[in-house]
Amino acid sequence: MRWGLNEEAIFTELLTVDVEEFAGGHREVKKNIILYVGSLIKRKGVDLLISSLPLIRNDYILRVVGNGTEKEISDLRKIAGDLGVSARIEWCGFKEGKELVREYKQAAVFVLPTREDCFGLVLLEALASGVPIVASRYADGAYDMVVPGKNGLMVDPYNREELAGAIDFVLGNPDIWPEWEQYSSEAVKKFSYPEVSKGIIDAIDFAMDH
Repeated sequence: MRWGLNEEAIFTELLTVDVEEFAGGHREVKKNIILYVGSLIKRKGVDLLISSLPLIRNDYILRVVGNGTEKEISDLRKIAGDLGVSARIEWCGFKEGKELVREYKQAAVFVLPTREDCFGLVLLEALASGVPIVASRYADGAYDMVVPGKNGLMVDPYNREELAGAIDFVLGNPDIWPEWEQYSSEAVKKFSYPEVSKGIIDAIDFAMDH
């Protein structure tokens, strides 16, 4: 629009995953599991998440699902060791398919502490799975998926107290989980393949008509 393009010729198509793969089945929540899914590069902020762990009052286990280099993993383990939280972290490696779906289904809260993300497809996987979400405000996709107080919370991951407080709130209030899960099940519909495809179909129709 800033470049003077015709607004009628601009169409929106959301990124997505196969939401049906994550939305199906029942959640078998293990009440103390904090879940992170993604790579272990610094941009993803796993170090920020680990740094917040000593401030969490509720019982918890952090499951880290994803791969990294030996140095990345070593650096994160050192942070955990220095903070005395190593015993509360399970390093699960890369997972996909049914194993990944199971991780989401068992989690009490999903956390994306990223320093920067243009979308964050893992947020969509968590949304489709019905997991309460604690998302970094620097994940652009969070603004399309997380409605604070309805299915998750958005935080500044650089603020350890704010991040830990949000995680604590979810872990300490299991009575809100079903309501938040229901809200997510409604919100995820706009990310289904039929809905997402409307943007590109409308664009093609517009081009064909002009």
